[in-house]
Amino acid sequence: MPYALILAATISFASGYGLSHKIDRAEIISLELAIQQQKDEAKATLSAAQFRVTEAEHQAIQANNQLDQEHETNIKDIIALHDKLGAMRMRDPGRRASCSGSVSASANTGKSSREAFSGELSAELSGFLLNQAFAADKVTEYANKCYQFVVEQNCGIINQFISRGN
Repeated sequence: MPYALILAATISFASGYGLSHKIDRAEIISLELAIQQQKDEAKATLSAAQFRVTEAEHQAIQANNQLDQEHETNIKDIIALHDKLGAMRMRDPGRRASCSGSVSASANTGKSSREAFSGELSAELSGFLLNQAFAADKVTEYANKCYQFVVEQNCGIINQFISRGN
């Protein structure tokens, strides 16, 4: 009889252990399946994010190329306008011909009346003003670049963040 009790206790402990092992194994398998499913979802999310990053980089490259082309044409236009302005003489619209003189300017000075009363600025002043206008164009271009970098590109923080892969 004591052997029967020991045998019954051993069988009950063994069956309990076996049942516990099967339940644990079923839980482990369900957790492994859940982990595998999460890995698959993470891979899909990662590939979608990588595709979006690649597409954004492609669009950024196209935008940069377009901006470079526009920048080159703007520089060419500015240089052409600068050259065109350099060939012209500026006029002072506030300067008027004087009516107090009884002799025309072309009679004694050897200048035509158009030259004497044209209101043109001196060549030195015209050159100075044109140089200042060209320098102002350069400052404006630099200010626009600064604005684009700080406001539109957020000081390049996003680009650095993307390039690091974070």
